[in-house]
Amino acid sequence: MGSAHTAGEDANDLILRTGDLRHGPAQGGQDHVCQMFRSRDLGDLIRAAGGEMVAAAASNWASLGDLDALAVLEADPDRWARFLEHEIAACQEPGALDGGTHILFAARHSRSVRAA
Repeated sequence: MGSAHTAGEDANDLILRTGDLRHGPAQGGQDHVCQMFRSRDLGDLIRAAGGEMVAAAASNWASLGDLDALAVLEADPDRWARFLEHEIAACQEPGALDGGTHILFAARHSRSVRAA
């Protein structure tokens, strides 16, 4: 069950609004201190740190789910390679960034930022 069931709708709304998991129930007996971000938040965070986004991708956008189906694909090297190619391509689409389990990104120091 999700945080709305265990912590209540108000706590769930607060988690979704702020990304702060401290408002939810403890996981495994311990607080899961974590800040979640949406892909639209990353640009501002990276720029505030003096950087620029190079690339971003979702993780597990298509591969999360049916483990039996994945095992069938993995057993056939050609089908597995094709699936992974498709997964990589799909995960790089802007519309998929918030649909995976995590957002992976690369950033570099911005050349336009001058040292103080």
